[in-house]
Amino acid sequence: MTVAVAVAALLLLVLAVDGLAVLTFRGQQRGQTTRLDRELTAHRLAQQQAREELQARFRQADLPGKLQTVLARNKAATAALLAWGTSGQASSGLKTVRQARNECADAVIDYNATAARFPNDMLTGLPRRINLSDDPVGCG
Repeated sequence: MTVAVAVAALLLLVLAVDGLAVLTFRGQQRGQTTRLDRELTAHRLAQQQAREELQARFRQADLPGKLQTVLARNKAATAALLAWGTSGQASSGLKTVRQARNECADAVIDYNATAARFPNDMLTGLPRRINLSDDPVGCG
């Protein structure tokens, strides 16, 4: 009988130690889960803030305005080239043509450099890059 009581007491002790180990492990797991949840929330908040900041910079960059500047300067360069071609001037009118083309190219470079800072999904309806060899915006 004393052996049975000793075995039962030993089994009870093992179960108590095992239960304590399980509770300790579960507590550690809860702590890790809570920490990971906090980190995930902080990460999501940081991503949202970064996206909002990027959208604000996108609005400030005014890409539609820069595109309109490119188109206007392209028209000016084309007009300068046509005016020079029909005026019969020799090389004296080329300075005006060159200046108009350079201003157009500068506007294209400004647009491309600005657009490159933003992801494609923000550029809806706007070109990702303006190619100077394209006819519509070839700067004359």
